[in-house]
Formats: sequence, structure tokens, C-alpha cells
Amino acid sequence: VSPGLILKYLADLPRSVKAAFLICVDAVILGFSMLLAFAVRFDPASLENQFWILSKGVWVLIAVQMLALLISGLYRSVLRHAGSELLVLLLRSVLLGAGLFALLDLMLEEYQLPRSIIVMSAAFAFLGLLSTRLMIRWVVRIHVVEPQQREKLKRVAIYGAGSAGLQLYESLRQEGTYQLAAFVDDNQKLQGGRLREKSILSFNGLQKLHANNPLDWVLLALPGVKHEQRKKILQQIRLLKVGVRVLPTADQLMRGTADASQLQEVD
Repeated sequence: VSPGLILKYLADLPRSVKAAFLICVDAVILGFSMLLAFAVRFDPASLENQFWILSKGVWVLIAVQMLALLISGLYRSVLRHAGSELLVLLLRSVLLGAGLFALLDLMLEEYQLPRSIIVMSAAFAFLGLLSTRLMIRWVVRIHVVEPQQREKLKRVAIYGAGSAGLQLYESLRQEGTYQLAAFVDDNQKLQGGRLREKSILSFNGLQKLHANNPLDWVLLALPGVKHEQRKKILQQIRLLKVGVRVLPTADQLMRGTADASQLQEVD
């Protein structure tokens, strides 16, 4: 099973399930943040002893931090928050948790957790919570969102690896709704080469490409070819049973009846 399928399954889970999973992850992060704060604050010889002495305050602080995350609204829209919004929300949540615990400790005078532990654990928690969310968003984008976006793109080949074909490629790239599979050209000197990191194929190569991974369109970018040659190429492409769109002919461009980047569908 590929990671993409697993992630897609997880992404399709109900929001409540994803929120519960993220709460568990955050609880672990808060625990590790506390351990890291103790490791920085105390020397190794007394670390374990100090942790057990102050363990009551540790568990209360973690619980208060989790409560602050819950009431902040962080889990209402799982991973929706991004950029500065995420920074502000996490910072506010962590500071709220640390502040509530400090106030509780001041009132009860029971936990006696060093202020440095409270501050450091809050800082480590903020970094851990932020980096985890950014990493999850990155993984989901790479393995779920981008593949879904690519599936929606029209898969095409450009017939013509000259200046018109290159101009058409740049236009399609800016438009962002087409995925170029390859260039095709009848010039044997160009065949086997590459243009903009895409292979330049012969017509036989186009047939194999379409057979292995079907194309949605073949875009004919040969405005300067003669009518007879153009007709012959179109007849060949029709054998593939694929949609064809063509750039205007040189005559149409000179008469001003068509635009250089305007694709015309061929029946």
C-alpha cells in the first residue's frame, strides 16, 4: 500500500477522528517538551529525582496546556490554519496555558514548579506543535493534494517542437490547466532530444505514449506548414482517437482573424 493511499484514507476520515488523533499527538509533544525542559534545567545526576518530586506539577501543567489548546479553537478545523494565523493561534494557546498554570500555582502554592520549567516547556511546546503541523501539511500536500490536482489536469502532447510549440508550451504552463506529456515533431534531427525537459517524439513515439497513458488532447502547433501536410498530420492523429486542437495557420494570423495563442478544436 502506497503512502499516498494511506494518507488519502486518513484525510477522508471524519473531522472528529482527525481532531482526536491530533489531540493525542499534541499530548505526546507536551510531554516531551516537559522532559526537555527538565533536561535543560537540571543536571543529569538529579534529573530523575527532581522529576518525581515535581511530578504533580508536571501533570497539572500538561493538563492545563491541553485545556488551553482545546478552548482556543485549534481543533475545530483540523490543519486549516496556516501561516501567521497558525503562529498566532499556537502562541496564544501556549501562553494561555502557561499563564493559567502560573496563576493556579500562585493561588494554591502547591506545585512549586520552577518558573524556568514553565517558560522553557512552553517554548519547546510551541516549537513542537508548530513544526508538527507544518510537517503534516507538507506531507498531505505532496502525497494527497498535488496528485489530486494533477489528475484534474488535461494531459496533452504538442505536435511541433519549433518556436510556435515552445510559445504554446509557455502559454499552457501559465494557464495551469494542462499537463504536457511530450513534444512531437516530424524532423528526425529533433526526435530523441528534449525541449523544456520534455521528450521530443516521432509519431510512432506518440502512438506508444498514448497507448501506455492516454492523452486528452494533441495540440497542433504548426502554423507555417502547408495545407496538404497539415491535413496529413491531422489524419494520422485521428487514428489515435484523441481530441485535436490546432493553432491558427499563418494565413489566419496575417489576416488578423485569429490570435497566435488561440487553440481551435478540430472535429
